[in-house]
Amino acid sequence: MGTFPPEIFRITTLSHIDISGNEDLHGSLPDFPLMNGSFHTIRVSRTNFSGGLPLSIGNMVNLSSLDLSYCNFSGTIPATLFQLRELNDMDLSHNNFIGAIPSLSKAKKLTYLDLSANGLSGPISSSDQFEEMKSLYYIDLSYNSISGSIPSSLFMIPSLNIVVLSNNLFSKLKEPIHVFSDQLYWLDLSCNNLSGSIPSFIFQLRGLSYLDLHNNKLSWRITPSIIQLSNLVILDLSSNKLSGPLPIDALAQLENLSQLDLSFNKIDDVNVTHVVNSIFPQLVSLDLAYCNLKTFPGFLKYQSGLHYLNVSNNQIQGIIPNWIWRLGNLFNLDVSHNFLTNFEGPLQNLTDEWNIIWLQFNQLQGPIPVFLVSAAAVDFSNNNFSGVIPTDIGNYMSITSYLSLANNNLDGTIPHSLCDASVLQVLDLSRNKISGEVPHCLMKLGKNLGVLDLGSNKLTGHIPDSFPS
Repeated sequence: MGTFPPEIFRITTLSHIDISGNEDLHGSLPDFPLMNGSFHTIRVSRTNFSGGLPLSIGNMVNLSSLDLSYCNFSGTIPATLFQLRELNDMDLSHNNFIGAIPSLSKAKKLTYLDLSANGLSGPISSSDQFEEMKSLYYIDLSYNSISGSIPSSLFMIPSLNIVVLSNNLFSKLKEPIHVFSDQLYWLDLSCNNLSGSIPSFIFQLRGLSYLDLHNNKLSWRITPSIIQLSNLVILDLSSNKLSGPLPIDALAQLENLSQLDLSFNKIDDVNVTHVVNSIFPQLVSLDLAYCNLKTFPGFLKYQSGLHYLNVSNNQIQGIIPNWIWRLGNLFNLDVSHNFLTNFEGPLQNLTDEWNIIWLQFNQLQGPIPVFLVSAAAVDFSNNNFSGVIPTDIGNYMSITSYLSLANNNLDGTIPHSLCDASVLQVLDLSRNKISGEVPHCLMKLGKNLGVLDLGSNKLTGHIPDSFPS
């Protein structure tokens, strides 16, 4: 702790300094002696260092590793820093640097570059910014305000593995004449202003396993060319302006696909019932919210490895099929905001290993399906459930922290077994026809219970005076 003596940075024999991870250590970088050739490594990450980077940082001609991440440095990044020809890895992320990114063309040995989570802005200086960087394998410029075009020269680096440019203001992705980055397996361009079609060269990146383009303004129709990305494991195209029918046959041939998110798009038609079920890849996560679905996709019945399924905010009508509850690994289910009316039976001997079940804002009727309240978070609100709340409901709630049965047609009394739900944090039984007294034992849930809403019912008797804080 305290202030780090700046004179230590001027010791001419010192080649390695690592004071990272000392969060109460203050300091700043001093002016460096002319042509200082001793330093090879400087690491001050996760300290309370602040101030700007001196222009004289360019005097450390043999510096190969610089890590200033998670500090309070500010000001612009001096161009002299990227003129260090021996620089191999540099991490300036999570600081307060502003201004444009200087030219990188002289940092030919750079393999790792992280400038994320700063206040960098403006366009990248030139289209040939990355042409000389033949060794770069990782670049992260995310969470800045960089605008303009993404230089095509970036995708001509043969050694490139990971590109993260998310949460910026990029408006265009240029087509490179040649694509050399066969090793690129991670590409994140999410949360930008990219519009128009996805450049065709993306489909030439045959090594891609992670492609994230969510939250842009892409209006591309999902074409069968996606089949060329045969190594894809994660594909996120959500929150764009995609339109047209879904090429489910092409997606079915991405045999390595594990996570697929197409939510919040303008897909006109999702005809997925004709797919040969044995061909479609075994997904772990599938998000089709806001996709104009009229029915549950038929291939889901055979997705035994599915952990997360979201088909909320669609136009699905009728019954919730019985096979959904028999997908042995499905832990998170969201079918809210549809027009579902009933459960397909029988409902016995079904899995009880649930994390989240969202059924709210449908037209479900009949008694509460008590076997489903065993999940950690359960929302059955805004439906047409009727009858009494099952007297033994609390016996199913050993891990339930959130339960909402609000805005239904439930009557009867509040079951005392709810007092056995020891981890319950939110209980909402409001806007029903529940009568009788409030069980005093509910107040004993005070260590965890933070929200209790019993309003708009027909309760009688005394309100307990033992409410916890």
